[in-house]
Amino acid sequence: MGFLPNSGSFPPLLDKAQRNGTFYVTYTTLSFVCPAKPSNSKNPRVFFDVDIELFADIVPKTAENFRALRTGEKGTGWTAGKPLHFKGCPFHRIIKKFMIQGGDFSNQNGTGGESIYGEKFEDENFHYKHDREGLLSVANAGPNTNGSQFFITTGPTPHVDGKRVVFGQVMKGLSVARMLENGEVNGEEPAKLSLADLKKAQEIAQEIKLSRQNCLVKQMIKAQEDKEKAVYAKMFA
Repeated sequence: MGFLPNSGSFPPLLDKAQRNGTFYVTYTTLSFVCPAKPSNSKNPRVFFDVDIELFADIVPKTAENFRALRTGEKGTGWTAGKPLHFKGCPFHRIIKKFMIQGGDFSNQNGTGGESIYGEKFEDENFHYKHDREGLLSVANAGPNTNGSQFFITTGPTPHVDGKRVVFGQVMKGLSVARMLENGEVNGEEPAKLSLADLKKAQEIAQEIKLSRQNCLVKQMIKAQEDKEKAVYAKMFA
């Protein structure tokens, strides 16, 4: 039932590196964050604008559910009757100093979603704690009610230990989650950015960064020119 790297369960068009347990979508990243948990090179990774390692060695069924929902390879859901795919799915709930939550691809408000195994599936284990930012965990309505919804922690959240299954960690690009966390979004209102829209946010941030760098360079050049003019003025005074 679960996902095991190198199991041959990947789509046929993926290249050799992808077949060996890593799934790539060609997005660049914003920043680097040291992983909270010991990383396993055989674990799969999925890329939005963040690089996420899925703990397939610890929670294979939960990891495979997320991976397949990212690719959309499982077709239409049995319960919701909608594609099992995160495409266009918003972060519908954001709570500062806690988490950003998404994954409701059917209703987009926290009331829907579905796993690749059917509507709900069981908690695999609670091996990892929610002890830092950048952890990927299941969002559910109680014990053994896991579907497609997930959240990324934006700080330690020990109150959900033993209640939510940690199944991945952000390896790069945590600043994307921080951008969402600090946006003008009420905890009960849908976020304006979807998973796909994060690329646009990154491009805007990069443009701002380059603009600031160009401005700084111009200021340095002008300061040097002014200094040289002052020297020449003294020489020929």
